[in-house]
Amino acid sequence: MREDAAYGESLAYLRAGLTSKAAVAATKSPQSRARVAAILADRAIAAFDAGRYRETLIFLGQLRRISGERTDLMVLRGYAYLRLNRFPEAKRIFAAAAATGNRDAGEVVQTSAGRKRSGRTSSKRRLRSRCP
Repeated sequence: MREDAAYGESLAYLRAGLTSKAAVAATKSPQSRARVAAILADRAIAAFDAGRYRETLIFLGQLRRISGERTDLMVLRGYAYLRLNRFPEAKRIFAAAAATGNRDAGEVVQTSAGRKRSGRTSSKRRLRSRCP
């Protein structure tokens, strides 16, 4: 019961944009791996939305250590790399996500490849133009 209350409290804080309070609330009681994964995913998304891209990568790294990385979060990792101007890492992540059939990643890869062949713009600019 305490686990459910702590989880609910942490989610409420996350929804309100209070990620540090959410982290404290989540530690009030031991959480299952699935719940920890959900909290880390929410924190990564909140960090990205707030423009904290390094923090996004940290949360995604922690998440990857405890569970497999969902494709949508892999794409989020790619966009975080783009925002940090880490273009080789972004290309690698988008290519891996596209290989799973993810449409967003596939569009980034296709856009990048199409413009590269035409020579219209640099690789960095192509990737940057796809960043949300």
